[in-house]
Amino acid sequence: MASVLSKHGLLQNDMLQTVKGLTVYPSEYFNPKDWRTGEVKITINTHAIHHEDASWLNDKQKQSLRRRQRVNKLLGIKLGGAWTTWKNEGCRAVFVKMHKKLMSKS
Repeated sequence: MASVLSKHGLLQNDMLQTVKGLTVYPSEYFNPKDWRTGEVKITINTHAIHHEDASWLNDKQKQSLRRRQRVNKLLGIKLGGAWTTWKNEGCRAVFVKMHKKLMSKS
């Protein structure tokens, strides 16, 4: 859905927008649960919470997701992401990703 709406002007910036007559709400309205950490951040705009269980994943993938959420909660999303990359792909992969990020900013 987001890719289709992006072709019509949707900015994927988690802000309230109307695109082609369709109102797109920020995540704080209906999905304030950060999938990367599992943390729920309720605001005055929150109307519902989608407590997904990742039912589309198998047990091993769910276990990996929960582990990643715990690490991200403990270390923060950026450092947790680096740790996950290090664990899954090795030291070199972390530095390659860091280099790409740095180069894209200049």
